[in-house]
Amino acid sequence: MKLQSHKIIFAAAALSFAPLFANAADAVNVEKSPVAPSPAVTAADQSQRPQDVELTRVIREDLMKRDISMGAKNITIISRNGAVVIKGEVASQQEKNVILQAAKTHAGAANVKDEVAVLR
Repeated sequence: MKLQSHKIIFAAAALSFAPLFANAADAVNVEKSPVAPSPAVTAADQSQRPQDVELTRVIREDLMKRDISMGAKNITIISRNGAVVIKGEVASQQEKNVILQAAKTHAGAANVKDEVAVLR
């Protein structure tokens, strides 16, 4: 009996936290603002639509050819419905510029959201 009551309490607690883990990017009207995904967007929010997977792949491939640090090459790229969020930290403004230019080249400037921080 005691074990069963713990299961009920655990289930109730899990349900009460469910709204906290809802995907905030789904609530964005992408037609209105394609780069409006929430700052809380993470790599787990990467769309699995073939077009978005390909867009992320092409940007990453472009970055690997650039003369930037490996840390900059490993920046987080999240594509969703054609919009791209670039997140992470880089060592210099020059690296940030290179990354954003690559993303804008492939996704279009209006479709890129910059969430890159320069450490220095």
